[in-house]
This record gives sequence, C-alpha cells and structure tokens, in this order.
Amino acid sequence: MERKLIYLAYQTDAWHSVETRKLVYIGENLEETIRKMVDFLSLTEEDAKQLRQWRQTSCNNRDFEVMIERQFVNDFTV
Repeated sequence: MERKLIYLAYQTDAWHSVETRKLVYIGENLEETIRKMVDFLSLTEEDAKQLRQWRQTSCNNRDFEVMIERQFVNDFTV
C-alpha cells in the first residue's frame, strides 16, 4: 500500500505546548503549507525560513507560534 505524506500545521502558544495546539491547515506539500501559513497568519519571511529548517517558528514577538508536523495518512489506518 502506498503511503501518502501530509503536513499538519498547528498554531500554538509561545512554548509550543501540546495542549495549546490548534490544527489550522492540512497540506500535501511542505512549501504549499508554509505559503498558506504565511498568508493566513501573516507570518514573515524569517518565520517561513524557520518553518523550512525546523518546521516551527520561535522568538517572533507574537503571542503564538506555528509548527508543522509530517504524517503519513496510512499510519492512521489498520
């Protein structure tokens, strides 16, 4: 069975606490997901760079951060 890769984008608090994660986008391509987050959440180019490198933002002087998680859809099926 082919494994389909998706990217889950979350808005979190400044510490990326799990209990504050809010799913805001599901994408099939990392660059597309980053572009959507830049547009939707008014992120900066520095934020986009951090998402490409570490899949999360940090130290941006806002009250939220963004993280992107890679997931294979078929990992959820039995």
